[in-house]
Parts: sequence; structure tokens; C-alpha cells
Amino acid sequence: FPTRRSSDLVVEIRVDRSGNVIGAYPGKAGTTTTDKVLHEAARKAALEAKFNSAPNAAEIQIGTITYTFIQQ
Repeated sequence: FPTRRSSDLVVEIRVDRSGNVIGAYPGKAGTTTTDKVLHEAARKAALEAKFNSAPNAAEIQIGTITYTFIQQ
């Protein structure tokens, strides 16, 4: 069986109280690829993510999303 290789791409995100991602920064610790096409794809996907609103939360919350790309 052929071996499928995978790459992880960690994106730091900043989320506002409404649950909108207002900033996405790929290539954080844990990232295993330098492929710029994958970095841009992960950044765009992160910016489209939506989280639950939390009116009493901090104005901006910071976290990460990890995307795993599997070579086909």
C-alpha cells in the first residue's frame, strides 16, 4: 500500500465576542510544512470559521486551529 504523507498547519486565530475570526496567522508552532499554497488555504479557511457568540467574553480571544493536509 502506498504511504500517504500528511502535513499539519497551525493557524493562530483572533476571535471577537460575536464569534467572528478577525485575524488568522498560519505557520505557528507545530506546523510541519512551509508550502505557501497550503499556508494561504489554511488562512482563508480560518477566516471563514465561525464560533459561538459570547457577549461577556474578552473583547478578543486568541487560539489556534490545526489543519491536517493529506497528500493524495
